[in-house]
Amino acid sequence: MRKIFLPAFVTAIVLLSCTKVDPPAPTPPIPVPTKDTNLSTTTPPVISPTVYVAGDSFDLSSLYLPYPIYWKNGIQVHLPHPGYASGSGMAVSDTVVYVSSGGSYSGNNVTYWKNSVPVDLSDPSITYPTAKGITLSGGNLYTLGGAYINNFDKFVPIYWKNQDAAIKMPTYSSDDGLARAICVSGTDVYIAGSASDLATGYGSSPPCYWKNGKMTFLHLLSPSSEKGFANSIYVSGPDIYVVGEVYPLGSGSGPGWAVYWKNGVPIELTPPGQISVANCVTIVGNDVYIAGGIAGPNRLTRATYWKNGVPTQLDSTYSVANSITVFENDVYVAGNRGVGTALYWKNGTPIILGRGRANAIEVRK
Repeated sequence: MRKIFLPAFVTAIVLLSCTKVDPPAPTPPIPVPTKDTNLSTTTPPVISPTVYVAGDSFDLSSLYLPYPIYWKNGIQVHLPHPGYASGSGMAVSDTVVYVSSGGSYSGNNVTYWKNSVPVDLSDPSITYPTAKGITLSGGNLYTLGGAYINNFDKFVPIYWKNQDAAIKMPTYSSDDGLARAICVSGTDVYIAGSASDLATGYGSSPPCYWKNGKMTFLHLLSPSSEKGFANSIYVSGPDIYVVGEVYPLGSGSGPGWAVYWKNGVPIELTPPGQISVANCVTIVGNDVYIAGGIAGPNRLTRATYWKNGVPTQLDSTYSVANSITVFENDVYVAGNRGVGTALYWKNGTPIILGRGRANAIEVRK
């Protein structure tokens, strides 16, 4: 906007005497505003976004046992915890930072942090709970986890809405279920993970998701062992996107290959048998972004993200991408290099955070 300078008026001073009156001093001309292109086209200062990354670090003397932290623009923020744990997920609202605790707890209590202050989610109906993720929706906070129930009868996915009692997801009989991610759309709560499917035989645990407690199994077109994990879920309008990995025939627990499902229809991100993982999905407009990794000739994964099925390798060494977000057309991916370096990539450029692991990333103005 052009700045307008108001003219200054000068009032003449009249000097009176008994013999002569001096004429008033002439009024200076009113200045005419000039067309200053510098004023009208001044570029506002560029404000860099704030990058939050949740994860953990460790002391070499503690045999790599982790302690929970998050990074804010590369600066570590320690999260108080009595034992060993990790920042498993995060959500950010204005200046409030929520981080879920991925540590295993004895007893019936689990924790998330709100601006580094621990909040306990105690529930007498669960044992040895752990938290896997956290999200905000409609002013409510949802914390995802898992725990033993019925005196260690089985381990089931659970979530808490705010600080209410834990809500347990159903599984068949005494079979376990595992949760990896949570997404909320309107009043619907979606949880991605795995659970036993009686239709494919005892012990078979294919990827699945729960919508408001109702379980849906995810299968493949290619032959597989029907075992795997759904690692992330995202709902965009009427469409449900799930990413994960499945294991080959005869394999109980991988290595597998990366897959995503759109409304239950599988799309393989690499050919069956090529080692790969898909850990996180986000949708921007009509574009599907997935973070994970593809193994090289040495069978070690290299951090990769896919945009609409097209892979972009982020690192040439042993690494993996765990979380992805898009902010103002920039792609941010958090992950690990080797066994102990946390980092994130912005549009493919690595930013080293330090010793540890990076599990989740959020970007805000």
